Amino acid sequence: MSDKKPWNVLGVPWKSESAFWQWVRGVLRKGWSKHPVKLEYIKQNRRRIVNPVVKNRGRFPEVWGMKCEICNVDHVQTNIEIDHKGDDGKFTCLEDSKDYMAHLFLVDFSSLRALCKPCHKVVSYSQRQGLSFKDAAVAKAVIEKMKDKNILAYLASYGYTGDLVSNATKRKALVTTILKGEIQ
Repeated sequence: MSDKKPWNVLGVPWKSESAFWQWVRGVLRKGWSKHPVKLEYIKQNRRRIVNPVVKNRGRFPEVWGMKCEICNVDHVQTNIEIDHKGDDGKFTCLEDSKDYMAHLFLVDFSSLRALCKPCHKVVSYSQRQGLSFKDAAVAKAVIEKMKDKNILAYLASYGYTGDLVSNATKRKALVTTILKGEIQ
């Protein structure tokens, strides 16, 4: 294959090879946004749903939406993403490009599904980390909870104080235990 390394050219925006391949993936994903099969899938699967924005219901009682195939909740079209079923694999070098593009562009309706943005984020995280959907949902919830400024008060409400919450590692383990019980 090619021995060219565009990420090494002086003055280019990529600081590393990884950044270059991330850019290439982004360019390909932009093409996916206009894929005719994806657009037809949306057209055939969307339907009118009750407008979830109460203050706008008088003027727009219904809006276009779809049902998420994971949580089975109706969402407005802007909160739905069309996902490729199955893992898209790695794309970290030129040799990966053929498989990645085949997965991205050689699709039919049976290889697509409508997911709400939160579920799609969990699916993507589960694929990247090699976790089940439930474990990925817990991990994402733990990440969000750990950003909370009131994490100590949250843990105290479950009876965890003092040395049990003395560092971030201990707090993360406790939050994981709590959320595993609530999510699963």
